[in-house]
Amino acid sequence: MLALAAVVILVFGLWSIVITDSMISGLIENSLRDGTMSVEVVNLKKGLFFNLTLDRLILKKSGNTLLSIENASGKINPLSLFIMRLTLYFSGDIAGGSIDGRIDLFRRKNHIDMNIRNAHIEEIPFFALIGLDGKGVLSGVLRLENGEGETRLEVKETELKTGTFGGIAVPLEMFNSARVAIEIGSGTLRVVSFSLEGKGIYARIKGTITGGATDLTMELMPDKTFSESNPVFSLIQSYKVSPGFYSIPIKQQVIGDR
Repeated sequence: MLALAAVVILVFGLWSIVITDSMISGLIENSLRDGTMSVEVVNLKKGLFFNLTLDRLILKKSGNTLLSIENASGKINPLSLFIMRLTLYFSGDIAGGSIDGRIDLFRRKNHIDMNIRNAHIEEIPFFALIGLDGKGVLSGVLRLENGEGETRLEVKETELKTGTFGGIAVPLEMFNSARVAIEIGSGTLRVVSFSLEGKGIYARIKGTITGGATDLTMELMPDKTFSESNPVFSLIQSYKVSPGFYSIPIKQQVIGDR
């Protein structure tokens, strides 16, 4: 009983006295810092029973805001303090939807799991930065181990506008849903699969994004009746490979490095 009491006192002592609000904020920011990527923690407050709240957590690249998590709350696993790592379970609001997950902080090889549900892409700055203008409802997962991993996303109820990529107008308003799978490497995003669907048309995107520059190809596959009834295809005839198949390069700098 004395040993158990000593452990409880030690754990609460570490949490109450040794581990401060600023220390936790610093750990979160440092755990996600990688080159031009950074995280800003706004007004984190530690609770009594290994819980915490924060007003905002902002993910940035080269000073540009990619996304913001609002009204977040979390809980620390107290047993993790004894193995020199801080495991944080959190939840919050993001772009009209919700997000939850886990971040391991006291570890050289950081582990991050995030789940996003029903977020509105028009409220996530990242999509405007890469040239996607319009509406849609986003759900997906992010898994990172030491800065590398994958993300899988699904966008429904899309109402996108024509986007211009490298001087080429791409008629994105034709699509109403999208599915994305991306591998995240050191400084490179590899598009494993990116499919867009609309009534009478299908498209897929493949390639890489390195240092904020895209090296992608969009392949458009409209039905015959769809292409004949949409004058936009007369504007991209130079990208026609064969009947019902168009290949459009997307090469541009979308997020600058500093």
